[in-house]
Amino acid sequence: MTKMKWYDWLTYFLLILGGINLGLTGVFEFNLIEKLISLIIESYTVTFAYIKTAVYTIIGLAALYGIYTGIKLARR
Repeated sequence: MTKMKWYDWLTYFLLILGGINLGLTGVFEFNLIEKLISLIIESYTVTFAYIKTAVYTIIGLAALYGIYTGIKLARR
């Protein structure tokens, strides 16, 4: 069994963050990721939309990598 690399930990962190965000959005209509981004940027500008899109894309890519890792582990 191999140790998890840094990108594996980052992937699982992003998957957890995305899952928590979906749960909060579904139950309380509170978007955690948008709130965190707005705290960092502090103003809703065009940049906010690009950063939000980039963060959601990165979380989506993490989900795809998580699927790939799960399939790879299932084959062992």
